[in-house]
Amino acid sequence: MSLYYLVATAGTRINYVSFPEAIYFYAFVILFVALFFFAKKQQNERTHYGTLAFWLFILLISMPFALLKITLGTNDMEPIILFFRDNGMEEVAAIGRGSFASAAGLEMTFVSLLILSAYFLNKILTSFSKVLLAICIAHLAISPLSQYVYRQVVPNPVHANYPASELITEPEIIARPTTQKNLILVYLESLERSYVDLPETKQVYKQLQALEDKSINATNVDQTIGTSYTIAGMVGTQCGVPLLPKALNNGLYGNKNSGVVVETFMPKIRCLGDILSEDGYILSYMNGASTKKYSKRGFLASHGFSRFFDEDSVPMPEQEGRRNIWGFNDEVLFDKARDELSYLASQDKPFVFSMLTLSTHGPDGFLDTTCEPEDVEKTGSGIPDAIRCTAIHLQELNQFLDEKGLSENTIVAVMSDHFARSSSMTSSLSSNQDARRNLFYYSDGSQPRTIDKEGIALDIYPTLLNAMGYDLVDGRANMGVSLLSETPSLRSVINDEIILNSIFQSNHTMGNYLWRDE
Repeated sequence: MSLYYLVATAGTRINYVSFPEAIYFYAFVILFVALFFFAKKQQNERTHYGTLAFWLFILLISMPFALLKITLGTNDMEPIILFFRDNGMEEVAAIGRGSFASAAGLEMTFVSLLILSAYFLNKILTSFSKVLLAICIAHLAISPLSQYVYRQVVPNPVHANYPASELITEPEIIARPTTQKNLILVYLESLERSYVDLPETKQVYKQLQALEDKSINATNVDQTIGTSYTIAGMVGTQCGVPLLPKALNNGLYGNKNSGVVVETFMPKIRCLGDILSEDGYILSYMNGASTKKYSKRGFLASHGFSRFFDEDSVPMPEQEGRRNIWGFNDEVLFDKARDELSYLASQDKPFVFSMLTLSTHGPDGFLDTTCEPEDVEKTGSGIPDAIRCTAIHLQELNQFLDEKGLSENTIVAVMSDHFARSSSMTSSLSSNQDARRNLFYYSDGSQPRTIDKEGIALDIYPTLLNAMGYDLVDGRANMGVSLLSETPSLRSVINDEIILNSIFQSNHTMGNYLWRDE
């Protein structure tokens, strides 16, 4: 196990049977076996404290990446920096205690063992200090931190072939709708369409699939770098661009302050909220956590949203017994969503209402008090029950819209915010990694149908505009291409997932372009 952790702390995801990762792992195994059985053993007269200190440094800078890889499923620098920038250490510790205490405890145990092992091996093996130094250097070279700094200095040559100014086409509206429909956006936390095929979730997903079958259902929406965590997924689906940071010398996402984390969020990128607010829509957003975290309020306020509702909007007595480590439970969220929709419907303006759920968040879901656990004993996971109860909430929301007479003039779009991260279902999801897809369907009163056109989160933005009756030149909006248009999407044009992701990964030139002020 310590050998596995030695590699895992470098931030790599180990697959023990695939090339080339397996070679690296087994190389470490062979190296340590050789040291123990063939190296000359004797008491060292000199303790190489410099090398041991270097090893301690390597472990310390690797720990955050290893823990976040285990808990959140990522070791990319951008979301990690955003996570730690928007959360104080008390909040980070609370999240760790609440959901990932065992993983954190296991990590600390392994780190302690690695430190002690290195100390004693240095005592009994004459050549171990040189071996440890080589391991330290290799470890540092492949760490996410080193790779991030390296790409700051040496850009990926692929980036030059795909300049942002050519990839981004500002939406050009040919015609606007004669009737302005309301729009409801429901982001389902970590609830991807891939659950439809898993043995553990296939049965509970049928309730969600029943809603898909009554809608326009896009079944081939993939995920890319820059859309793989909540705020990035929201930016991608509403702006048609990945969320990339500026270069380090220009800041990252902006400066934290006591109110809105980012005051001007990609000010030159024209997003869904910009178009609809200019056309007279009221835009409202709601989630169970704080909207000040992860730049959600900063992003939305910069792009047309004016009403915000979060955990600070509900008196604590009303949340009692209905909270989780992130905020209030989904039963509270959907209750308050109905109140907000009633208010918006009473106004003389069309509206956009966007909400983000929490119950399907890893590592094991957060069930409402009204959600009876039925599947956890069969599957060993709370996620299936969370999926089932989320579908029930969506069904009840549709019933509410029918009762209020809103269904006829309202488009309801339901989508993943991103693929599921580290959770009790990770092993099952990862077993068919290439087939994983995001959930995206919407109902607009037209005949249900399935769209299997290749797409990514960026394509949802122009698709929503088309669904609302906006006619776009070539179906384009920034990097997105409507799934309803005949124009090939970026995913189709660049028919290589590795190249597509490399265009966005550590692309600070593109990041600077997205965040430009002029």
